[in-house]
Amino acid sequence: MPEELARRLGQGSGPVVERCACAWNDVLLPVLPTVLFVASVGGTIGLQPDVLLVWAMFALFVAYLYARWRDQLIVEAHLAGTVLTVQRRGRVSSCDLAAVGRVRLGSNITARGDKGFYALSVRDAQTGKRVRYVLRTDDCRPLSGADLCLLAGALEATPPSARSHSAAHNTAARLRRIARDGYEKSSSEIVDWSHRIRNGD
Repeated sequence: MPEELARRLGQGSGPVVERCACAWNDVLLPVLPTVLFVASVGGTIGLQPDVLLVWAMFALFVAYLYARWRDQLIVEAHLAGTVLTVQRRGRVSSCDLAAVGRVRLGSNITARGDKGFYALSVRDAQTGKRVRYVLRTDDCRPLSGADLCLLAGALEATPPSARSHSAAHNTAARLRRIARDGYEKSSSEIVDWSHRIRNGD
């Protein structure tokens, strides 16, 4: 990736942090899977009939903890043209936002007390590679409007012939609204009630 063509995303103005998480959650959340693991082992040894359910609960909670940990890590992200590259703990993932097979704008995985941010998940239509980018800065603040608009512009480059054209452009429009308003307004905030007010008068 030519450095002169790459735009670094998510650069904050404050001290860079390694993770964006509530410290208490890091201490308390592992307690439950530990208890479930001990119960699962005990149930397996004792041939308890409901041990499979306990193992399933343990596996689900571990998956949740991993997803939360992944989303709390501060990543290094670059946008070169329409190609988004995300580096997390030495692992590099890239996706051409103008050629996505699937795109979703949701939120990061959190626990109570953690900061919530928007998260962009995409899958490259050609390579099948998946990239997840939590839209925040390296000092744990929401991504700037300028960076959101850059991502939106890359998605808007999706050609009309692509199957993901509609989803990509809808996601781009949402990103631009978030860049403009600071958050995504609910449907009740978007509806124009002025005609009802006039009719009521």
